[in-house]
Amino acid sequence: MVTRGADPHIYEPFPEQINKLRKSVAYISNGYLGFEMTWLDRFMRQTETMKRLSLGDKLNPLTSITSP
Repeated sequence: MVTRGADPHIYEPFPEQINKLRKSVAYISNGYLGFEMTWLDRFMRQTETMKRLSLGDKLNPLTSITSP
């Protein structure tokens, strides 16, 4: 959904993208990106048959390691 060079933290989909989303069979999400946290529920309401695959549900996020 996020186009090349766009900032995923402030992303807003274009109307054309929402129209295409209505025809989608599935939506594959990271689950942790800023725009997904804001838009994912709205994306899923576009069609009752669209499946969601959240890759973030299958991964353990890395934690930062600080030096002493």
